[in-house]
Amino acid sequence: MKRITKSDIEPAFRAWVYLMDGRIAASYNDVGGYSLTHSTVYGGWSIEQITNGTGGVRQVHYGRMPGRQFLDALQLAIASLRDYQNSRSYAEKLMADSQRVATA
Repeated sequence: MKRITKSDIEPAFRAWVYLMDGRIAASYNDVGGYSLTHSTVYGGWSIEQITNGTGGVRQVHYGRMPGRQFLDALQLAIASLRDYQNSRSYAEKLMADSQRVATA
């Protein structure tokens, strides 16, 4: 079984941030930015959002996860966001088509 490393997780994290219409934090005081963190002491990977200018954070999910579980959860979130965005754009297209037909 392949070991999950940072090089596996970072691209998925960037995709998740993009789909969330967010941004990756540039520093500890980048309020609103998302940060990918890892700690072997505390049990794995986590996504945090910076909440104030002194480095306060909130975890996006509860707790930390080992690499494989974290990557699986992140991939599920990415697939769900893509499905939601696709269904939403399809619904908007249907609404626009029905309005165009109603005014014709």
